[in-house]
Amino acid sequence: MHRLNDIIKMEVINLFDGRRVGYVSDVAADFHTGKIDSVIIYGEGKFFRKYNHNADIVIPFNKIVSVGEDLIIVDIDENLFDKIKC
Repeated sequence: MHRLNDIIKMEVINLFDGRRVGYVSDVAADFHTGKIDSVIIYGEGKFFRKYNHNADIVIPFNKIVSVGEDLIIVDIDENLFDKIKC
């Protein structure tokens, strides 16, 4: 079991194509159940709280394949990857 502080800043790798997606910046959770709904990777501009140059990436929890000690593996095909950018 991982704590929220452990998940933030973990690297996210896409199993579909081996691409680095980014680093977890935030999570969306259901406070009634205590379960994570999705992980969020901020676009470049938001990380520094300036202008949003790149869209955020919101990865649904059902696309997470594995959570290791220092990285998260997700399985997102190319078509879905474009849809999860907000």
